[in-house]
Amino acid sequence: MSPKGISIIGGGMVGASLALLLTKALPTIPIRLFESTRLLTGDSASSGETDASARIPAWDGRSTALSPTAVTLFRALGLWSELAEFATAIERIHVSDQGSWGLSQFTQQDNQQQPLGQVVENSGMQRVLHQALKRSSAIEVISAAQVTALRPCKGGVRLGWRSSQLIAPNSMAPVEEHKDSAALVVLADGADSPLRKSLGIAVREVPYEQTALVANVRFSLPHGGCAFERFCPAGPLAILPRGQSSQERVGALVWTFARTQQAAFEALSDEQLLAQLQTAFGYRLGRFEAIGQRQFYPLRLVVAKEQVRSHLVLQGNAAHFLHPVAGQGFNLALRDGLRLAEVLSEGAASGDALGELAQLQRYARAAEADQTRTIALSDGFNRVFSRREPGVRWGRDLGMLLLETVPQFRQVFIRQLSGQAQPVSYPRELNGPRELNSGV
Repeated sequence: MSPKGISIIGGGMVGASLALLLTKALPTIPIRLFESTRLLTGDSASSGETDASARIPAWDGRSTALSPTAVTLFRALGLWSELAEFATAIERIHVSDQGSWGLSQFTQQDNQQQPLGQVVENSGMQRVLHQALKRSSAIEVISAAQVTALRPCKGGVRLGWRSSQLIAPNSMAPVEEHKDSAALVVLADGADSPLRKSLGIAVREVPYEQTALVANVRFSLPHGGCAFERFCPAGPLAILPRGQSSQERVGALVWTFARTQQAAFEALSDEQLLAQLQTAFGYRLGRFEAIGQRQFYPLRLVVAKEQVRSHLVLQGNAAHFLHPVAGQGFNLALRDGLRLAEVLSEGAASGDALGELAQLQRYARAAEADQTRTIALSDGFNRVFSRREPGVRWGRDLGMLLLETVPQFRQVFIRQLSGQAQPVSYPRELNGPRELNSGV
């Protein structure tokens, strides 16, 4: 029997979003989603949040900043009403450079009086996406399963997989190996994808020698829906607004510093860490009062040198893993998914064989310009703002002055930051605007 359907390996936010998108764009194509952990399908009504004045919501929870393009996509998928429960609108963006006079601010006036984005709690987004997968009769979800091998075959790819529940130390139970095949396999299993490595797909990797500290923080003044990006000598520091209104006093912190400083940061008490944060950030949010569980992530740039092969395509962090400075990684992955869905939809309408190389090369060409610009933005921001030479700092200050005073510069910058710089179209089957680069 010839391979059929699409198999997506990786059920995180990228893989789950792509599965839901593809089932809309290709309603007659069977889709299987493999995920190594159990999916979150419990009630979304309980996220562990309480009044922000009493404690910090989701003390160990990360958040993602969604661009207007991403929000529009989730509206078209019919999921935004559920995601909105976990979302905070970005009404302003404040960019500053510690020790310099350079300053730029963006408001909703820069985006047709619409929010500049939305900050969504990751655990809430995962829960909503996984519940949507559970409701879909067109998607077969195989959770707690590990895909161990991929082999090209005529018309597709053969998969070998096993239940991760059977993979236990000292277990005497035999491990049952399963075999399957698909006309198209999507790798969305992360920046360190073992399957990508097993296929001999090389990557361009640039170590930043930096670590990101991620935590939720509470402060004494309302955030006012403002997202702050502050460039410090050790690296960028971002605080994203959290909570159900602009009057909340909780934010998501992403603090980047040299990797050699990680042990020192880990050893700090909460009071000592908040004091250092106060010195680096200032008093725009009043006094920092509390910090949640700290998580540390090494930072690097990883870009796969091959993103498509016959009947195989890489998505998300498996294709490109970016510095978090501009919050572009997940948003770029969603735009990649839209372009892939559009190409596959057009191919199905033309009678093309699913996953053939020429078809996937069309996708790669369509995604190339957006990927190149977005990777350059994230990488360039970090490199330029991490340097402290006087000439570089003067150039940064001048650049921020131009962003603040010249409308043309502001428009170009905000369109890139919001995911609207490169045209992105919806597949015809998806109920949404034909062009996505028009704001929310």
